[in-house]
Amino acid sequence: THCRHLTNLSPAQYLALCRVEMADRLLREEPRQTITQIAMACGFNSSQYFATAYRRLTGSRPGEARRHPL
Repeated sequence: THCRHLTNLSPAQYLALCRVEMADRLLREEPRQTITQIAMACGFNSSQYFATAYRRLTGSRPGEARRHPL
């Protein structure tokens, strides 16, 4: 597909990556929002699935992004 040609990812994988990248930025920039609020704002249906996807793609837990802002 065109998406795989451009990104070497399936459309679903690319979407998950984009969502996690957006969540990572929000975790660092929006300390008043809870992790669940950020997960929902980025299109994840549950904070548990978000945590799993985040860890799979970044190698760390969402809370760690809060402790180590950019």
